[in-house]
Amino acid sequence: MTASQPRYNRRAIMQMASILLKGRILATWKECMKSAWAAAKALVLKAELATKTVKFTFLKKSDGTVRLAYGTTMSEVVSAYPFVGKETKSEAKLIRFLDTEINEWRCCSIDNIIKIY
Repeated sequence: MTASQPRYNRRAIMQMASILLKGRILATWKECMKSAWAAAKALVLKAELATKTVKFTFLKKSDGTVRLAYGTTMSEVVSAYPFVGKETKSEAKLIRFLDTEINEWRCCSIDNIIKIY
């Protein structure tokens, strides 16, 4: 992504929200927009994590605090820190990343992403 390219495709986000509303998947336009933006942020974050170390903030589920994270999923970096854990059913709603400050695996819900720097 270059500086002249927008990070998010706002037209696609609006279209996704419209589909959610017309298909009666979610009840209100506000819920549809929130879900569409969460999905867009998740796509951007996953793409950037795969290519570099990314600074981002998210809301911690356990206590509701905002956490600043520096993470990556670049194969050159994560190969030294194999993931030890089990796959969960809700894996699609989570983004797993290697926290480069403490060199441990973390995850966050796509709904809780606040900002990608």
